[in-house]
Parts: sequence; structure tokens; C-alpha cells
Amino acid sequence: MKRLLIVSPSFLPSTSADMHRVRLLAPYAHARGWALEILCVRPEDHGAPQDPTLLAAFPDDIPIHRVPSPSARWHRWLGMGSLYRRCRPALQTAGDRLLMERAFDLVYFSSTAFDTFTLGPRWRRHFGVPFVLDYQDPWRNDYYRRQRIRPPGGWLKFSLGQLPARWREPAVLRMAAGITAVTPRYVDDLKRRYGVIPPSRVLPFPADLTPLPELALRVPRTWTSVGRGGTDLQPAAAALAAAMSALSSDAKTALQGLELRFIGTSYAPAGQGIPSIAPGLNVPSEFRVTEQTERVPVADARARQAESERLIALLSDDPGYQPSKLAGLIQSGKPLLIVAPRAHRVHSDLANVTGVVCLPIDPHAVFSASDVKALLAPTAPAWTDAHRAAFDPQHHAEALFAFFEEVFFAQKVRR
Repeated sequence: MKRLLIVSPSFLPSTSADMHRVRLLAPYAHARGWALEILCVRPEDHGAPQDPTLLAAFPDDIPIHRVPSPSARWHRWLGMGSLYRRCRPALQTAGDRLLMERAFDLVYFSSTAFDTFTLGPRWRRHFGVPFVLDYQDPWRNDYYRRQRIRPPGGWLKFSLGQLPARWREPAVLRMAAGITAVTPRYVDDLKRRYGVIPPSRVLPFPADLTPLPELALRVPRTWTSVGRGGTDLQPAAAALAAAMSALSSDAKTALQGLELRFIGTSYAPAGQGIPSIAPGLNVPSEFRVTEQTERVPVADARARQAESERLIALLSDDPGYQPSKLAGLIQSGKPLLIVAPRAHRVHSDLANVTGVVCLPIDPHAVFSASDVKALLAPTAPAWTDAHRAAFDPQHHAEALFAFFEEVFFAQKVRR
């Protein structure tokens, strides 16, 4: 049995999006010949909403090592509010201790706290253990430069925040044994930037196969989106508003009273979030838009989805972006409305699925006649086995641990 250490700072009972790959795939590790342990931050120290029911469902025979992290409140005054900058000493110390106590065959960094990746070279030098990086987002973020839009906080703050990525990513990649990425775009970007990169495997986010709760109460004429907002989703919101405005009078009357609600759109602490979707979603008077910035536990989010008539997914205007929520929406069985760039693969993969309406990001976007018919008469999507397999966690686990095997044996040959 090979030993795997996974570094996932915001792990259960946190509901942070970047821990779900580990949550969903770790239970399959033993069957694939891997004994794993998880290194993370104490839940009371990272500030994300918590869902104890998710932790209760996680296998209790997988060791979870939790480290303390100083309060974000005081560290923000020092410019060190990010999770990793607060918890690095504790993660490093705990990781050093674990690697000294027992021989691990591989370390997997699965987090969007990218500075944790820098522990990989340290542990490889000191303990000889190879490591794999999980790119759920780009570490070096060129989105705002490509789109020519002002980043949150302004260019100076953003550029200073990106300096560590520009310095550290090349050196860390040179020592990495492999990378996983949620979209081919991230792999292609790394190849363009650095030429030669470690072996890679593209693995989209897996879906939670737990069915949505059966609720006696349904909320008619309610379309719901659960997930983050942000500047990059505003073009999709504008396209949706344009399409809703272009509906015929009969269609607007048929949808009279429709509520489009957006839940959990901000990562800011409760009460401090700023709406980023509703202000730009100027829909006709027949409809209304609500936005709740505070994030909610997974159980609450799934209940809101279950009671809804239709689920909404506003995608980033970056065609290469792969949102974690997409897998869960497909698994939900609910009618879907997806707004995405014309070049995004959802238009080719899902456009012909009954029960799914795909709208391009276009300031002059309009619903086709068939789309209007689907909106007025919601139908559960007719997913094929291929669609479901693409997000099945067991299928993803087989691919991930097969990749780990390849990396492990390649490193043994190199030694």
C-alpha cells in the first residue's frame, strides 16, 4: 500500500469549493492501493461556512491532521490576511513532522491557496518525496490583462499580489512530479509560458452524487443560482438580462412573478459582501432579482436548489474557465439555464440536451423559439450515460490514482 499525503487547507467541515475534489475522491483511495492522510487548517481558523454533515459522511478511517492558524482579523492589518500566509508555519511544521515520522510516497497539493505549492520543493529536498499540483484555478492570473478590465482593488494591489506567483511558479513547476488541472486551458497556458512542464492530467470537477433532498414544498417560478459572483460573471448577467427583456409579451406574461435568485455570491465575511450580480441584471418589471451575498452550508444550498423550478449557471467570460458548480448542476436533475461564452464547450456538449437552455454571452442575446418553449415548460434534462460518467467521482478517482501510479513509478525510475 503506497502512502499519499494530501494538503488541502480548507478541508471539511469547511464548504470551500477547492476542497470538494479531495472530499469526493479520497474515499476511493484504499481500493486503488493508496493509504492517504490529509493536512489542513482547523475549521474555526479559516472562516469559511461549515457543514458538519459532510464531515460525518466522510470515512473516519482517513487521518485528518488539523493545524491552527492565527486570526485573519489582525493579520489583514499586516497585509497577511490570506489563509496560507497565516497558516504556513503550522502547515510546514506539521508536514515536516509527518514526513519524518513515516515514509510517504507522494504529496498532492489540492487547493486554490497556491502558496501552499511552495512547500513541495522544500519537502522534496528534505525528504525526497515527489509532489503533484492541482490547478483548480490559474496560479498566475492573466485574466484581467487579457480582458483589459480593472481588477478588484486596482492594478497596483493586484500586481503586487501576483508577484509571488510570477517568482515562485516556474521554480515550483520545475521540481513537481506532475500536475492535474480542471480544464485543458490551464495546461496549455503553462506550456505556452514555460515550454516544458511536468506530466499532466486534465480532470474536471467531480459531482456529488447525493440526490437533492425530497421537499414537500416547491417554490414555483423560482430560478436559483448558488455560487460566487464577481466581475467576470457580469457579462453573463447582462446577456441574461438582454434575453429576458427580448422575450415576447406573451412569454413575459406566462412567466409573470418569476424570481431569479442568486445565493452565496461573495467570499467576504457575513454582512460585508457587496452584490455583484443583481445591480447589473436589469430585467423587465414582470420579473424580480434577489441576491444574497452570504455563503450558505451545502445542505442549505441543496435545499434551495431542490425547491426551485430551474437552476441557473452564469459562467465566467473566460472560455477556459471550468466552474466547480457545473458538475453538481448536471447531477441535480433540475432544468438548467446556462449562460456562457460562445467558445465555451458547454454549447457543444449540452446545447442539444432536453431540459437545458444554453445562452451565449452576447449584449444582444435572445432566446430561440425552442429555448422559450423550454423556459415556459420546464423539463428534467435527459442526461446520457456519457454525461454522467464525465462527472462521476468513482470514474474520476480511477483516473486520478492511475495518474499517481504513473508519477510514482516514473519517479522510481528516475531515482
